[in-house]
Amino acid sequence: MRVCSAALLMTLLGVSAHGQAVTYSGDMRAWIPASDVFRTNGQMRVEYAVPINYDSGKPVVYGSPEFIGAPIRRWMEAFAARYGSAKELGFADGDRVTTRRHCPAEDALVHVYANPDWIPPSRFDEWVAASEGIIEGYVTGVDPGFGGNGNPSSRITVSVVGSLYPPEKPFPSTVEFAIPVAEFVAGNVIFCGFKSWGGYRPEEGDRLLIGAFAPPEGDARSFLDLVVPSQVFVVREDESLERLHSATLAVNQHRSGKGSLEGGVFPGSLTEFYLSVDRLWASGATLSPSLHDRN
Repeated sequence: MRVCSAALLMTLLGVSAHGQAVTYSGDMRAWIPASDVFRTNGQMRVEYAVPINYDSGKPVVYGSPEFIGAPIRRWMEAFAARYGSAKELGFADGDRVTTRRHCPAEDALVHVYANPDWIPPSRFDEWVAASEGIIEGYVTGVDPGFGGNGNPSSRITVSVVGSLYPPEKPFPSTVEFAIPVAEFVAGNVIFCGFKSWGGYRPEEGDRLLIGAFAPPEGDARSFLDLVVPSQVFVVREDESLERLHSATLAVNQHRSGKGSLEGGVFPGSLTEFYLSVDRLWASGATLSPSLHDRN
C-alpha cells in the first residue's frame, strides 16, 4: 500500500507540514454519513471542498470537514481519471455496489496506522481483563459514509442482546462503530474502502461478540470509536466463533493449539466463551475497575 503524502502523514501524527502543532477545536467526528458530505444533487457540500491551508495559522483538525474532504476529493479525481463517471457505468447516487471492479487501487486510501502503544492480547484471560465490558448483539444496520480520516467507511449498528459482567453504567441497547469497509455511490463516484476489516465484511444479521474498550480519557458509550478487529468475534450459525485478526500488526489471532481456556487459548464456541468468562469472573480477573466504571 502506498504511504500517504508527507503533509497528510504529518497531520495524522499531530504536526502540520509547516511544523504547526495540530490541536482539536470544533467538532471532531469519527464517522460522517455520505449524505452529510454530498447534497441530493450530487454536489459536494462547500465546507468539505475547502482546501487545507497550512499557512493560515489555524489548527488542522482531524475529523473536520476540510480534513475529511481532502482525501475524498483525491479519490474523486482518481476515479474520474480512470472511469469517468458512475452514471456512465450505469450507477446512480445512493446505490450500493456489490463489485470492486470499478474501484481505484487501495493506494488511493489513507493508510490506517496501528496504535504502537496497544498490542492485541495474545491470551483469552488478557483479552477479558482488558475489555471494559463484553456485549453480544446482532448487526441491524450497515450505513455508508466516511471515517474521520476521509476513507470510505461503514457505520455498523449492533442491537445488544446481552452483556457479560456489565459495568456500573449498563451498556445501551444499541451501539455503533465505524470500520473502513464500504462500497457505495455518491457525487457521481463509486467509493470503495478496504476489502475487509480483520477478515470481516459486515452484513445485516451478523451475530457478534465485542470486547468494548473505552478511550484513555473517555468512557464506553454508544459509539465505540476505538473498536479494533481483534476485539471482535463473529458467531457462526452453529455457534462456533471466529476471532477477527489484526492485519495491521500481522498477528494471526485465530484459535490454535490445545490447553486450558484459563491460559492462552481462545474459545471456539459461544458456550465455551460464556463458561470461560464465568470462570475468569469467579477468579477475580474481571473485577479491576474499568475506565467506564471510573467515569
